[in-house]
This record gives sequence, C-alpha cells and structure tokens, in this order.
Amino acid sequence: MIWPLSSMLLTQIAATLATAAVPVLATEIAHTTGFRASLVGVYTAILFFAAMLVSSVSGHLVRRFGPVRTNQLGLLVSAGSVLLALVENPLFIVLTAICVGMGYGPNTPSGSEVLARTTPPRMRGLVFSIKQSGSPLGGLLGGLLLPFMVGVASWRYALMVTAALVIVVAMVVQPLRRRVDISGKPDTLVPAEGYSPLAALKLVLGAGPLQALTMGALALMAMHSCFQSLTVAFLVERVELTLMEAGVLFAVLQTTGAVSRVVLGWMVDRIRRARTILMTIAMLGLAGSGLTAMLSPQTGYPVLVVVCALAGLGSSGWYGVFLSEIARHAPDGRVGLATGGALSFIYIGLVAGPLAFSAVVGFAGSYFPAFLMLGGLGVIAAWSFSRMDDGNNVDPDECGKD
Repeated sequence: MIWPLSSMLLTQIAATLATAAVPVLATEIAHTTGFRASLVGVYTAILFFAAMLVSSVSGHLVRRFGPVRTNQLGLLVSAGSVLLALVENPLFIVLTAICVGMGYGPNTPSGSEVLARTTPPRMRGLVFSIKQSGSPLGGLLGGLLLPFMVGVASWRYALMVTAALVIVVAMVVQPLRRRVDISGKPDTLVPAEGYSPLAALKLVLGAGPLQALTMGALALMAMHSCFQSLTVAFLVERVELTLMEAGVLFAVLQTTGAVSRVVLGWMVDRIRRARTILMTIAMLGLAGSGLTAMLSPQTGYPVLVVVCALAGLGSSGWYGVFLSEIARHAPDGRVGLATGGALSFIYIGLVAGPLAFSAVVGFAGSYFPAFLMLGGLGVIAAWSFSRMDDGNNVDPDECGKD
C-alpha cells in the first residue's frame, strides 16, 4: 500500500505543477509573447474545461489501458503541453491550456482506481486524503521552484525543467503498472458503446449517495476555486496588505488545506461518519466565508491568520474524504468511471466559481456580497451531504487487495 500511495502522491504533485507553470510564470511570459498576465483566469478556465471533458471518459481509459498507464499517459501529455508555451505566440498559450487540461483530466480518476485496488477500506479516507494533499503541495512547489528557476536562468528554462520533472515522475511509477494494471486481454476491454462521456455522468447523477456527494462537492469546489484564485487580490485591495503579507496568508490557506485533508481522512477512518464530517466541513466553509467578508484594514494580522486557516479548512479539507466516499459507493470495478464522472461535473464549479465571484464584485462594487455568496454555497453543500448515509456500515476489518 505504501508504494501505490507514494506513487499516486507523486503523480498528483507533478500534474498540479504542470497546471501551475504558466500561471506562476505569467508575468515573465507576457514580456515576450504578448500574452497578458491579467488573462491567467481565462487560461485556468480553459485548462479545467478541457480537464472536465477528458475526466468524463477517464474511467473508460482506465479500464482499457489500466489506471497506472492512463496516469502515465496523462503526465506525458501535460509535460509535452507545457513545452508548447515556449513558442512565443498567444495562440500557443491557449493551446497549452487546452492540452495541459487534457493531460490533467485522467489524474484523479486513475489515481483513485489504483488506491481503491490496493487500499483496505478501513484506511481509504486517510490514504485518499494523503494522495489529494499532493494538489496544494504541487501548487506550493510551483510557487517556490518556478520563480527560483527564473532567477537562475529564464522562464523558458523553468518550463523545460517542469516538463522534465513531470516526465521523470511518469517513469518512476512504471514498476507499479505490473502490479496494478489490467492484463489487456479482450475480456477486460470496455465495449465500444461504453465510451460515451454520458455514461460516467449518468452513474454519479442518478439517485443515491453518488448524486448527493457530487452535488455537495460541486458547491464546495466553487468555493474552493474562489479562495484559491482571488484571496491574494482581496487581501491586497480590500484589506490593504502588501503583496508579501498577502502571500504569507495565502500560504497559510494552502497549508491548512493540505494538512486538513490528511487529518480529516484519518478521522473518517476512525469514526466512520463521512456524512457528519463533510457537513461539518461545509459549515466551516460557511463560517470562513462570512468571517472573510468582514475583514478590513483594521483587522489584526493574527486574526487574519486564523480566518485564512479556517477558510482553507472549510474550502479545501473535504476533497480526500469526498474521493474516498466515491470509491466506497461506486459499483465494483467502476471506481475510475465514477470518479471521472464526478470530477467532470464538479469542474463546472472550478470554472464558474471565480467568474461568478468576479461578476458579483463588479456589479456590487464590494467583496462583501461575493463572500456571502460563498457562504451560501456552504449551506447548499451541507444540505446535499445530509442526504447520503453516514458511512458507519463499513466493516473495519474488511481488507482490500494487497
């Protein structure tokens, strides 16, 4: 179990690093390509829209090629796509967003399939949460490593090193394929009619716990994307912090998100009350959004740290528990399909959340109603999670495959 978890954690970090490359380097790239740094939000929206489309068919790719091979292919696509940005043309930046998104799409469905096959059910919450902590860790790595490489050489060098690191990770996980992947015999292949992207969506949006999980996660994903995309701008413009001070608080938000995913995953394995934990996280997101709305230039820095930590917990801590519950409720052999369907749907929140937030700020001329909107998403998520069972029927002695 240690090797599969370590491998999937590495692939999550690498995949996230690839998505962060152009946004982190945007101001440097803008000097020579004509791509305006202010368009990073559009770049991100295009990237995750492409990821959404590919995620919807990732379950079928997992069954056809095996989860490890699918993960490797996604990483190689992402690595090659990052290099497209070396062409100093704004159209190639758009192409980079599309192709990196296509490479990112299979990462979580294939990783969930690997972990579902190798993790005892009694440990899934912790294991899935550790794996998903790779997302904020990949973001932090990009934020620290890429600017350093620009200082050493140039943004082109930073992109090439990023691509090389992603390729290395794809190679490192190769030994796991022999242990986990399907044999590729004809009876393991997916029927041609099973490749419709609608199949995954039908699986998770039908009545039952998968639907409740997916709808609640959609609301929290929209909240999460707003805090990830707009926290620094809010702290600088509204709270009147320096960019350095706002960056430290953003690091607090990211770190809390990563740590809380692991802690909450451990908790759900111990008490087996996934519904209670997810509802609690949603309400903490409500509290974090409401308190953030009330921040002002007069707010003391220690209070800002506490509020950002709470926002990180409420907007990000849910992801690992959510994925472990998708794996628990998915039909046998269809974890990748269910995960891909759920992600392809909740990516709507990832794209639409910041756009709606910015629209409310622009219309109202204030951040206050926009953060209240995020609090409303917490209420919606809590209500949706309340419709699922609490997970206390899992046999703690049940074991998965070794």
